[in-house]
Amino acid sequence: MSAAVISEKEIRMAPKKEKHRILGLDIIRMIAIICVFITHGIAYKGVININPLSIKWTLYMILRFLSMTCVPLFLLLTGYLNDKKEISSQYYKGIIPILISYLCISIIEIIGVAIYTGSTIDVLQSIIKILNFSVNSYAWYFEMYIGLFLFIPFLNILYHHLKTKQEKKILVGSLVFLTFIPQMVKSFKLGDMWLDITPDYWQIIYPITYFYIGKIIKEYQPKIELSKRILLFIVALAIPCIFCYCYSTETEYAWYIFNGFEALTNAFTAVSIFLIFYRFDKKIPVLEGIIKEISICSFEMYLFSSIWDKYLYSKYQFHLFLMVFIIIGLTYISSKAFTMIRDFMIKCVKNIRKTSR
Repeated sequence: MSAAVISEKEIRMAPKKEKHRILGLDIIRMIAIICVFITHGIAYKGVININPLSIKWTLYMILRFLSMTCVPLFLLLTGYLNDKKEISSQYYKGIIPILISYLCISIIEIIGVAIYTGSTIDVLQSIIKILNFSVNSYAWYFEMYIGLFLFIPFLNILYHHLKTKQEKKILVGSLVFLTFIPQMVKSFKLGDMWLDITPDYWQIIYPITYFYIGKIIKEYQPKIELSKRILLFIVALAIPCIFCYCYSTETEYAWYIFNGFEALTNAFTAVSIFLIFYRFDKKIPVLEGIIKEISICSFEMYLFSSIWDKYLYSKYQFHLFLMVFIIIGLTYISSKAFTMIRDFMIKCVKNIRKTSR
């Protein structure tokens, strides 16, 4: 049948082919969300401030720098997976499911806090907190993502109008200089003065830098030997750990060393993890299903973790790793139940709209 004579109704009713999920990308997303739980757990438990320079402290420090790749990994995935997004109503509709997730999980948290503390709910104040992204401790990421989401089609236009690989490298290099280099330089002192000697006004746009790095990886698919990728990961992780160990004292952790998602060393660590896994697409019985499930629910798990973190870390004194394991389980169960209900309701609304036409 000629495509020209297929009716609009037949197109809507035709079964859609399920997109092939690349296991390596799901692994990266799973690593990212687990790193979120670890970095929050380290902060809640305060383990990084206990017995600096001890062996146990050193292991926690290494774990902290590793877990700081969480947001960079999510942003690299955003650039990698949104390479073809263009200005269209269909594209902008794509934010509706995660917007619903944010609104509903925020309401759940408001109700949960009220029940736990025995307080009453101020409706107007709750609405304001939802709108200013303060009701959920980790909602800053969604606030940032809204802006990135709106810019993605335009960022793609800019990128695809660059004619050569050299021009694209200059674009990313310029962004790295403006967003990653300043944090690295001002981690150090010259005498009593911090080396704040690079322009840092644009440092806050680091999500765009990660986005474009993800796009470059998608376009050129760098084929680096696995051993070299692992070596890059070890070196990238070791550098901030060594400097932090040298600058910390027996009474104080050097929090200012390469601290933040925009630190150059954290960027290298994240990129090396991405390069290790992004092309991996082999079958892993049993584990493959678990990885996929966690990957699909990662955003909702991120938001639900705000609720479970506040409750569990204030009430129980379990070991960090046990607490992280418990939170992974609880956030997954919460997220899975929520997404099933959300998707069912969205499907019902769509069916009602179709039948009314």
